[in-house]
Amino acid sequence: MEKETFGPLFRQEQSSLDFTFVSLSSGSCGNCGILTYKDKSILIDAGVGIRRFQRIVKEQAIDISRVQGIFITHDHADHTCAAVRLAHKFQWPIYAAPAVARALLYHRFASATLSAYLKSIQIGDRVQVGEMSIRSFEVPHDSTQNVGYAVDTPVGRFTLITDIGKVTDTIIEEIKGANYLVFESNYDREMLLNGSYPYYLKERIISGEGHISNHEASHVLTHHLHEGVRFLALCHLSGENNSPDLALETLRQTFRKHRDWEAEGLIIKVLKRGECSPIYGLD
Repeated sequence: MEKETFGPLFRQEQSSLDFTFVSLSSGSCGNCGILTYKDKSILIDAGVGIRRFQRIVKEQAIDISRVQGIFITHDHADHTCAAVRLAHKFQWPIYAAPAVARALLYHRFASATLSAYLKSIQIGDRVQVGEMSIRSFEVPHDSTQNVGYAVDTPVGRFTLITDIGKVTDTIIEEIKGANYLVFESNYDREMLLNGSYPYYLKERIISGEGHISNHEASHVLTHHLHEGVRFLALCHLSGENNSPDLALETLRQTFRKHRDWEAEGLIIKVLKRGECSPIYGLD
């Protein structure tokens, strides 16, 4: 088991075989998560190379025969680079917003047969996978039809929101509705502004179409998470302008100013950049 962080404020992950989440990688180096409810699983993004994907699932004893499809948040390479090869190899459908689905047809590993695997879904439509009902919603980012996903199950709603340029009313409503939440906390503002990134890249990150800071993430989570939320994971941390300890400490300080999280018993984790997380039991 992982060492507990910040004493009683952050509980250990629960053990469950019915409802689990594992992040194979998070950050600009690659993003891919596997959500499982009972005997069905989905991938959310496929931004790790296929050889690395196969190595990780073997090492972690993850049963990929349960996977029913890949759900893509947007068309940047760190979220899509293995999607085409995985679809071809395992005959998994790829679910994506219409513009993203079209973009994947021009992937360098695509072929004429890829169209058989692509499933274009309008933002807001639902896809049923076993007892999971998956719905997309719009997220502002400098990509083509960027979305987050809310997954309803008999034991609660899992929501993933990453690559956020700014916090919108839609994002706030999705936070309020989540029981299990994966949410971006990309950079520390002082580290970014005083760091080595070129000016144009700093501007892109803070433009409202790039990413959100630790401070922004902590503020919105503190004020809009409801008391029924059971699990929170911070994701897509910058390798140069952030650290897991800093993201957690920023969140901890903001929480303690406004809420009694010891009484609420929330599990909080950080999905480390480029690393496979433990398999978290969610129910």
